Amino acid sequence: MDIQEVSGSPESIRKSPDRYNSLSDSLSSGPFESRSQPVGVSRPPLPSRNVGNYLLYDPLQENVLRAANAHSGEELVCKVLPVSRYREVLCSYYCLPPHPNIIEMRDVVVGDAHAYLFFPRSYGNLGVMLQARRLPEDTARYLFRQLVSAVAHCHNNGLVLRDLKLNKFVFKNKERTLLMLESLDDAVIMQEGNTSPYCSPGHGDVSGSLWVCAPATDVWSLGVMLHALLLGCYPVGAGLTQEGAVLTSQARCLIRSALHSNPNLRLSASELLTHPWLSTHAQTSVTQALVNDVVCNTLNRFVFVYLDDILVFSRSAQEHVLHVQQVLQRLLENQLFVKAEKCEFHGSTISSLGYVIAAGNIQMDLDKVRAVVEWPQPTSRVQL
Repeated sequence: MDIQEVSGSPESIRKSPDRYNSLSDSLSSGPFESRSQPVGVSRPPLPSRNVGNYLLYDPLQENVLRAANAHSGEELVCKVLPVSRYREVLCSYYCLPPHPNIIEMRDVVVGDAHAYLFFPRSYGNLGVMLQARRLPEDTARYLFRQLVSAVAHCHNNGLVLRDLKLNKFVFKNKERTLLMLESLDDAVIMQEGNTSPYCSPGHGDVSGSLWVCAPATDVWSLGVMLHALLLGCYPVGAGLTQEGAVLTSQARCLIRSALHSNPNLRLSASELLTHPWLSTHAQTSVTQALVNDVVCNTLNRFVFVYLDDILVFSRSAQEHVLHVQQVLQRLLENQLFVKAEKCEFHGSTISSLGYVIAAGNIQMDLDKVRAVVEWPQPTSRVQL
Protein backbone atom coordinates (compact mmCIF):
# COMPACT_ATOMS: atom_id res chain seq x y z
CA MET A 1 0.00 0.00 0.00
CA ASP A 2 1.38 3.44 -0.93
CA ILE A 3 1.63 6.24 1.56
CA GLN A 4 -1.02 8.94 1.14
CA GLU A 5 -0.02 12.49 0.31
CA VAL A 6 -0.55 14.75 3.33
CA SER A 7 -1.60 18.36 2.93
CA GLY A 8 -2.38 21.02 5.52
CA SER A 9 -0.79 21.97 8.79
CA PRO A 10 0.33 19.44 11.44
CA GLU A 11 -2.41 20.77 13.72
CA SER A 12 -5.11 20.02 11.17
CA ILE A 13 -3.71 16.52 10.64
CA ARG A 14 -3.66 15.85 14.38
CA LYS A 15 -7.25 17.02 14.81
CA SER A 16 -8.61 14.82 12.02
CA PRO A 17 -8.91 11.22 13.35
CA ASP A 18 -9.88 9.75 9.99
CA ARG A 19 -6.94 11.27 8.17
CA TYR A 20 -4.59 10.41 11.03
CA ASN A 21 -5.70 6.78 11.22
CA SER A 22 -5.53 6.41 7.45
CA LEU A 23 -2.06 7.84 7.40
CA SER A 24 -0.94 5.66 10.30
CA ASP A 25 -2.20 2.54 8.54
CA SER A 26 -0.36 3.43 5.35
CA LEU A 27 2.85 4.19 7.23
CA SER A 28 2.82 0.84 8.96
CA SER A 29 2.01 -1.23 5.91
CA GLY A 30 4.56 -0.36 3.25
CA PRO A 31 7.49 1.61 1.97
CA PHE A 32 7.56 5.34 1.37
CA GLU A 33 6.36 5.63 -2.24
CA SER A 34 4.39 8.75 -3.06
CA ARG A 35 1.86 8.70 -5.90
CA SER A 36 3.02 12.19 -6.93
CA GLN A 37 6.69 12.09 -6.07
CA PRO A 38 8.43 15.34 -7.17
CA VAL A 39 11.04 15.08 -9.88
CA GLY A 40 14.57 14.95 -8.53
CA VAL A 41 13.54 14.31 -4.91
CA SER A 42 14.57 10.98 -3.46
CA ARG A 43 12.31 9.94 -0.62
CA PRO A 44 13.90 7.38 1.72
CA PRO A 45 11.90 4.35 2.83
CA LEU A 46 10.12 4.50 6.17
CA PRO A 47 10.42 1.62 8.66
CA SER A 48 7.64 -0.95 8.91
CA ARG A 49 5.82 1.13 11.53
CA ASN A 50 5.19 4.76 12.44
CA VAL A 51 8.33 6.79 13.04
CA GLY A 52 7.97 6.96 16.78
CA ASN A 53 5.49 9.68 17.70
CA TYR A 54 5.99 11.59 14.47
CA LEU A 55 4.36 12.02 11.08
CA LEU A 56 6.45 12.68 7.99
CA TYR A 57 5.19 14.60 4.96
CA ASP A 58 6.17 17.16 2.29
CA PRO A 59 9.85 16.79 1.32
CA LEU A 60 11.89 19.97 1.71
CA GLN A 61 14.96 18.63 -0.07
CA GLU A 62 16.65 15.30 -0.59
CA ASN A 63 16.43 13.25 2.61
CA VAL A 64 14.90 16.18 4.52
CA LEU A 65 11.15 16.24 5.22
CA ARG A 66 8.66 18.27 7.13
CA ALA A 67 7.43 16.45 10.22
CA ALA A 68 4.98 16.87 13.04
CA ASN A 69 4.64 15.50 16.52
CA ALA A 70 1.49 13.40 16.35
CA HIS A 71 0.53 14.32 19.93
CA SER A 72 1.36 18.02 20.23
CA GLY A 73 1.14 19.05 16.57
CA GLU A 74 4.51 20.82 16.79
CA GLU A 75 6.09 21.36 13.39
CA LEU A 76 9.56 19.87 13.01
CA VAL A 77 12.14 19.01 10.38
CA CYS A 78 13.27 15.40 9.90
CA LYS A 79 16.64 14.47 8.44
CA VAL A 80 16.96 10.89 7.23
CA LEU A 81 20.38 9.20 7.35
CA PRO A 82 21.58 5.68 6.66
CA VAL A 83 22.01 3.67 9.83
CA SER A 84 25.67 3.18 8.92
CA ARG A 85 26.33 6.96 9.16
CA TYR A 86 24.05 8.34 11.83
CA ARG A 87 26.36 7.54 14.76
CA GLU A 88 29.13 9.57 13.16
CA VAL A 89 26.78 12.55 12.77
CA LEU A 90 25.43 12.24 16.31
CA CYS A 91 28.94 12.53 17.76
CA SER A 92 29.08 16.21 16.77
CA TYR A 93 25.75 16.96 18.45
CA TYR A 94 26.45 15.02 21.63
CA CYS A 95 29.93 16.42 22.24
CA LEU A 96 28.64 20.00 22.12
CA PRO A 97 26.93 21.66 25.11
CA PRO A 98 23.68 23.52 24.27
CA HIS A 99 24.02 26.99 22.79
CA PRO A 100 21.23 29.42 21.78
CA ASN A 101 22.73 29.93 18.31
CA ILE A 102 23.16 26.23 17.46
CA ILE A 103 20.24 24.01 16.53
CA GLU A 104 19.17 21.47 19.14
CA MET A 105 18.26 17.93 18.21
CA ARG A 106 14.83 17.06 19.60
CA ASP A 107 14.74 13.31 19.07
CA VAL A 108 16.28 10.36 17.22
CA VAL A 109 14.40 7.34 15.93
CA VAL A 110 16.45 4.45 14.55
CA GLY A 111 14.96 1.99 12.08
CA ASP A 112 16.35 -1.06 10.32
CA ALA A 113 17.96 0.84 7.45
CA HIS A 114 17.56 4.54 8.32
CA ALA A 115 17.84 6.86 11.30
CA TYR A 116 15.44 9.80 11.68
CA LEU A 117 16.76 12.95 13.32
CA PHE A 118 14.17 15.54 14.41
CA PHE A 119 14.93 19.25 14.73
CA PRO A 120 12.85 22.39 15.36
CA ARG A 121 11.59 24.18 12.28
CA SER A 122 13.18 27.42 11.03
CA TYR A 123 11.94 30.54 9.26
CA GLY A 124 14.26 30.93 6.30
CA ASN A 125 18.03 31.28 6.08
CA LEU A 126 20.33 34.28 6.19
CA GLY A 127 21.46 33.91 2.58
CA VAL A 128 17.93 34.15 1.21
CA MET A 129 17.14 37.13 3.45
CA LEU A 130 20.24 38.98 2.29
CA GLN A 131 19.82 38.47 -1.49
CA ALA A 132 22.84 40.55 -2.53
CA ARG A 133 21.81 43.63 -0.56
CA ARG A 134 23.93 45.29 2.07
CA LEU A 135 22.72 45.66 5.64
CA PRO A 136 23.21 48.67 7.90
CA GLU A 137 26.18 48.19 10.19
CA ASP A 138 23.98 48.07 13.27
CA THR A 139 21.83 45.26 11.86
CA ALA A 140 24.83 43.37 10.47
CA ARG A 141 26.62 43.67 13.81
CA TYR A 142 23.72 42.14 15.71
CA LEU A 143 23.35 39.21 13.30
CA PHE A 144 27.07 38.62 12.82
CA ARG A 145 27.70 38.45 16.55
CA GLN A 146 25.33 35.48 16.70
CA LEU A 147 27.25 33.76 13.89
CA VAL A 148 30.58 34.28 15.65
CA SER A 149 29.16 33.17 18.99
CA ALA A 150 28.06 29.84 17.47
CA VAL A 151 31.42 29.24 15.77
CA ALA A 152 33.39 30.19 18.89
CA HIS A 153 31.32 27.78 20.98
CA CYS A 154 32.10 24.94 18.56
CA HIS A 155 35.83 25.74 18.48
CA ASN A 156 36.02 25.97 22.27
CA ASN A 157 34.59 22.45 22.45
CA GLY A 158 36.94 20.95 19.85
CA LEU A 159 34.60 21.07 16.86
CA VAL A 160 35.47 22.51 13.44
CA LEU A 161 32.50 23.29 11.22
CA ARG A 162 33.94 23.47 7.67
CA ASP A 163 32.26 24.98 4.63
CA LEU A 164 30.42 27.75 6.49
CA LYS A 165 27.96 29.74 4.38
CA LEU A 166 25.22 32.26 4.98
CA ASN A 167 22.51 29.75 4.08
CA LYS A 168 23.68 27.41 6.85
CA PHE A 169 22.42 29.92 9.43
CA VAL A 170 18.63 29.95 9.76
CA PHE A 171 16.21 32.12 11.72
CA LYS A 172 14.66 30.54 14.78
CA ASN A 173 11.80 33.04 15.15
CA LYS A 174 9.23 34.58 12.83
CA GLU A 175 10.60 38.08 13.36
CA ARG A 176 13.95 36.92 11.92
CA THR A 177 16.05 38.42 14.68
CA LEU A 178 17.56 35.24 16.17
CA LEU A 179 19.90 32.96 14.22
CA MET A 180 21.06 29.40 14.72
CA LEU A 181 23.44 27.09 12.90
CA GLU A 182 21.09 24.63 11.21
CA SER A 183 23.35 21.57 11.07
CA LEU A 184 26.51 19.96 12.44
CA ASP A 185 26.49 17.21 9.81
CA ASP A 186 29.78 18.34 8.22
CA ALA A 187 31.54 19.16 11.48
CA VAL A 188 34.74 17.37 12.50
CA ILE A 189 35.97 16.69 16.02
CA MET A 190 39.58 17.88 16.03
CA GLN A 191 42.35 16.49 18.18
CA GLU A 192 46.05 17.21 18.39
CA GLY A 193 47.82 15.18 15.75
CA ASN A 194 44.71 14.91 13.59
CA THR A 195 45.76 13.95 10.05
CA SER A 196 42.72 15.48 8.34
CA PRO A 197 43.72 17.24 5.10
CA TYR A 198 41.30 20.05 5.87
CA CYS A 199 43.24 23.30 5.83
CA SER A 200 42.79 26.95 5.04
CA PRO A 201 41.72 27.51 1.42
CA GLY A 202 44.60 28.44 -0.85
CA HIS A 203 47.19 28.25 1.89
CA GLY A 204 48.02 24.59 2.29
CA ASP A 205 51.73 25.30 2.37
CA VAL A 206 51.57 27.46 5.48
CA SER A 207 53.53 25.90 8.29
CA GLY A 208 51.71 25.09 11.48
CA SER A 209 49.55 22.34 12.85
CA LEU A 210 46.29 21.46 11.20
CA TRP A 211 44.62 22.02 14.57
CA VAL A 212 45.51 25.71 14.22
CA CYS A 213 44.78 25.81 10.50
CA ALA A 214 41.33 24.22 10.47
CA PRO A 215 39.57 26.63 12.88
CA ALA A 216 41.25 29.50 11.00
CA THR A 217 39.34 28.47 7.89
CA ASP A 218 36.06 28.82 9.76
CA VAL A 219 37.21 32.33 10.71
CA TRP A 220 38.02 33.04 7.05
CA SER A 221 34.45 31.97 6.19
CA LEU A 222 33.15 34.33 8.87
CA GLY A 223 35.10 37.16 7.24
CA VAL A 224 33.56 36.34 3.87
CA MET A 225 30.07 36.35 5.39
CA LEU A 226 30.66 39.66 7.16
CA HIS A 227 31.85 41.19 3.88
CA ALA A 228 28.61 39.98 2.25
CA LEU A 229 26.44 41.31 5.09
CA LEU A 230 27.99 44.77 5.03
CA LEU A 231 28.65 45.23 1.31
CA GLY A 232 26.21 42.89 -0.42
CA CYS A 233 28.98 41.02 -2.26
CA TYR A 234 31.78 38.57 -1.60
CA PRO A 235 35.43 39.65 -1.36
CA VAL A 236 37.89 39.17 -4.19
CA GLY A 237 40.99 37.56 -2.74
CA ALA A 238 42.14 38.24 0.81
CA GLY A 239 40.87 41.72 1.45
CA LEU A 240 38.15 44.33 1.02
CA THR A 241 36.59 45.40 -2.23
CA GLN A 242 36.56 49.08 -3.15
CA GLU A 243 33.11 49.44 -1.61
CA GLY A 244 34.71 48.85 1.79
CA ALA A 245 35.56 52.55 1.99
CA VAL A 246 31.98 53.27 3.13
CA LEU A 247 32.43 51.18 6.29
CA THR A 248 33.64 52.38 9.65
CA SER A 249 37.29 51.83 10.47
CA GLN A 250 36.45 49.18 13.07
CA ALA A 251 34.36 47.18 10.57
CA ARG A 252 37.17 47.31 7.98
CA CYS A 253 39.67 46.21 10.63
CA LEU A 254 37.54 43.22 11.62
CA ILE A 255 37.12 42.04 8.02
CA ARG A 256 40.85 42.30 7.36
CA SER A 257 41.61 40.41 10.58
CA ALA A 258 39.33 37.55 9.55
CA LEU A 259 40.54 37.44 5.93
CA HIS A 260 44.27 37.61 6.66
CA SER A 261 46.20 35.64 4.03
CA ASN A 262 48.14 33.76 6.72
CA PRO A 263 45.74 31.61 8.76
CA ASN A 264 48.12 31.63 11.72
CA LEU A 265 47.74 35.41 11.97
CA ARG A 266 43.96 35.52 11.88
CA LEU A 267 42.02 36.25 15.02
CA SER A 268 40.30 33.26 16.59
CA ALA A 269 36.52 33.16 16.78
CA SER A 270 36.69 33.93 20.51
CA GLU A 271 38.96 36.90 19.81
CA LEU A 272 36.49 38.18 17.21
CA LEU A 273 33.86 38.42 19.94
CA THR A 274 36.08 40.85 21.88
CA HIS A 275 36.81 43.03 18.86
CA PRO A 276 35.66 46.65 19.44
CA TRP A 277 33.19 46.46 16.55
CA LEU A 278 31.46 43.46 18.18
CA SER A 279 31.97 44.27 21.85
CA THR A 280 28.99 44.88 24.10
CA HIS A 281 29.40 48.64 24.40
CA ALA A 282 29.46 48.97 20.60
CA GLN A 283 26.00 47.45 20.20
CA THR A 284 23.88 50.15 21.83
CA SER A 285 22.98 51.69 18.48
CA VAL A 286 21.52 48.44 17.12
CA THR A 287 18.70 48.32 19.63
CA GLN A 288 16.42 50.83 17.91
CA ALA A 289 15.81 48.71 14.79
CA LEU A 290 15.89 45.47 16.76
CA VAL A 291 13.32 46.48 19.37
CA ASN A 292 11.14 48.04 16.66
CA ASP A 293 11.02 44.66 14.93
CA VAL A 294 10.30 42.79 18.15
CA VAL A 295 7.38 45.01 19.25
CA CYS A 296 6.24 45.98 15.74
CA ASN A 297 2.64 44.86 16.36
CA THR A 298 2.33 47.16 19.41
CA LEU A 299 4.43 50.09 18.17
CA ASN A 300 2.63 53.46 18.31
CA ARG A 301 -0.46 51.72 19.71
CA PHE A 302 0.71 51.60 23.31
CA VAL A 303 4.50 51.40 22.87
CA PHE A 304 7.05 54.05 21.94
CA VAL A 305 10.73 53.16 21.39
CA TYR A 306 13.75 55.43 21.29
CA LEU A 307 17.12 53.63 21.12
CA ASP A 308 17.06 51.36 24.19
CA ASP A 309 14.21 53.18 25.96
CA ILE A 310 10.76 51.56 25.78
CA LEU A 311 7.77 53.63 26.89
CA VAL A 312 4.46 51.81 27.50
CA PHE A 313 1.37 54.01 27.82
CA SER A 314 -2.21 52.96 28.58
CA ARG A 315 -5.65 54.46 29.32
CA SER A 316 -6.20 52.58 32.58
CA ALA A 317 -4.21 50.73 35.25
CA GLN A 318 -5.82 47.40 34.36
CA GLU A 319 -5.03 47.86 30.68
CA HIS A 320 -1.49 48.94 31.53
CA VAL A 321 -0.75 45.67 33.36
CA LEU A 322 -1.72 43.70 30.25
CA HIS A 323 0.32 45.96 27.97
CA VAL A 324 3.45 45.64 30.13
CA GLN A 325 3.07 41.87 30.29
CA GLN A 326 2.72 41.69 26.51
CA VAL A 327 5.85 43.78 25.91
CA LEU A 328 7.95 41.83 28.42
CA GLN A 329 6.78 38.55 26.91
CA ARG A 330 7.80 39.69 23.42
CA LEU A 331 11.24 40.68 24.69
CA LEU A 332 11.65 37.35 26.49
CA GLU A 333 10.69 35.36 23.38
CA ASN A 334 13.48 37.14 21.50
CA GLN A 335 16.06 36.73 24.29
CA LEU A 336 16.10 40.43 25.15
CA PHE A 337 16.19 41.41 28.81
CA VAL A 338 15.73 44.60 30.81
CA LYS A 339 17.61 45.75 33.90
CA ALA A 340 15.22 46.12 36.80
CA GLU A 341 17.19 48.98 38.35
CA LYS A 342 16.71 51.03 35.18
CA CYS A 343 12.96 50.42 34.92
CA GLU A 344 9.94 52.28 36.30
CA PHE A 345 6.63 50.45 36.37
CA HIS A 346 3.03 51.65 36.77
CA GLY A 347 3.78 55.34 37.28
CA SER A 348 1.34 58.18 36.65
CA THR A 349 4.16 60.47 35.47
CA ILE A 350 7.42 59.67 33.75
CA SER A 351 10.46 61.57 32.52
CA SER A 352 11.45 60.79 28.94
CA LEU A 353 13.64 62.60 26.40
CA GLY A 354 13.75 65.80 28.45
CA TYR A 355 10.01 65.96 29.10
CA VAL A 356 7.78 65.03 32.02
CA ILE A 357 4.75 63.17 30.68
CA ALA A 358 1.53 62.82 32.65
CA ALA A 359 -2.13 62.24 31.84
CA GLY A 360 -3.12 65.03 29.45
CA ASN A 361 -0.01 67.07 30.18
CA ILE A 362 3.53 67.33 28.80
CA GLN A 363 6.08 69.81 30.13
CA MET A 364 9.81 70.34 30.10
CA ASP A 365 11.87 68.44 32.66
CA LEU A 366 13.13 71.19 34.97
CA ASP A 367 16.28 69.20 35.78
CA LYS A 368 17.22 69.35 32.09
CA VAL A 369 16.77 73.12 31.78
CA ARG A 370 17.88 74.11 35.27
CA ALA A 371 21.26 75.37 34.08
CA VAL A 372 19.56 77.75 31.63
CA VAL A 373 16.83 78.88 34.04
CA GLU A 374 19.29 79.60 36.85
CA TRP A 375 21.89 81.22 34.62
CA PRO A 376 23.23 84.17 36.66
CA GLN A 377 22.63 87.63 35.31
CA PRO A 378 25.91 89.04 33.92
CA THR A 379 27.26 92.01 35.86
CA SER A 380 30.26 92.84 33.71
CA ARG A 381 31.27 93.03 30.10
CA VAL A 382 33.52 89.99 30.57
CA GLN A 383 30.63 87.87 31.92
CA LEU A 384 28.44 89.04 29.11
